[in-house]
Amino acid sequence: MSFGIKIIITIIILVIVAIGGVFFVGKLKVLELSNRVNDAILKYDTFGQEVAFRELNREAQDGDEEYIFVFTKIDSTLFVHPNPSRIGIKASTFVDDSGYEYGKKIYEKVQEGEKIIKYRTINPRTQKEENKISYILPHGDFYFGSGLYQK
Repeated sequence: MSFGIKIIITIIILVIVAIGGVFFVGKLKVLELSNRVNDAILKYDTFGQEVAFRELNREAQDGDEEYIFVFTKIDSTLFVHPNPSRIGIKASTFVDDSGYEYGKKIYEKVQEGEKIIKYRTINPRTQKEENKISYILPHGDFYFGSGLYQK
C-alpha cells in the first residue's frame, strides 16, 4: 500500500473517531442534564413545591451556567429561573435578539413530548446569545429542565 493511501486511510479513521467522540460527548451531556433534572424532581417530591422551588432558585441564582428551570404545563409561567425578574413570566413569550420566539418553540416542543431541545438564548454568565441544549421532563403540573451552553 502506498504512503498516500495510508495517509488517506489514517485521516478517514481519525475523522470517524472524532465524529464518534463528539456523539459520545453529546450523549454524556444529555445524561448529565437528565441526572440534574431528575435530582430536582426528587427534591420537589421529597420537600414539596415551596421548599424545593426556593432551594432551586437559590441554586440557579449562584451565577452558574448549570441551573434548573421550572415552568407550568398550563401556560409556561416560570417558577424557577436564574434571573429573578423572569419568575412569574411566561417562558413561551421569550424572544431572541433576532425576533425568533424560542420560548414559544420550546413550550410547543415539550407539549408534543420532546425532551431534548436545541435553541439560542442569552447565557446569564457571558450575557451573550449562545447555542443551548436543554433536557426537559414533565412532572405533575410542571416541566423541569436544565441546559448546557454549547461552546
